[in-house]
Amino acid sequence: MKQILGLVAIIGFTFTAFTGCASSDDSADTAASAAETPTTPREAPAKTPEVPPEPAAISEPVFTVAAVAGHSTSDDCWAIVNGSIYDLTQWISAHPGGSGPIESICGVDATAAFTNQHGGQGTPEARLAGFKIGILG
Repeated sequence: MKQILGLVAIIGFTFTAFTGCASSDDSADTAASAAETPTTPREAPAKTPEVPPEPAAISEPVFTVAAVAGHSTSDDCWAIVNGSIYDLTQWISAHPGGSGPIESICGVDATAAFTNQHGGQGTPEARLAGFKIGILG
């Protein structure tokens, strides 16, 4: 019987040591983990701004009036509208109003012509935006 009790005690001790479940060790583990816990208060995370910052400006090519004037033919047609430069060469043959209105604005500031014909109309303004190549500078 003593041998069985001794074997049970050894198995119990081995199991306790292996799993770390000894009751006498619990207080040491708690004290060790408490020692590892920082006692200084943590700083609050930085607050994110309520308004997101402006995206970085994307630089666009800058052209002069003289540069635009050098593109004044139906084979090479640039125009200025509201300070932006558009290459309308491919649009000449596709323009619903015919090629004439576009050919008449090649190489010049066409702001007044475009605004008089299409000002405030979403579709023409959206199509024009697709031909933008730079800004006037």
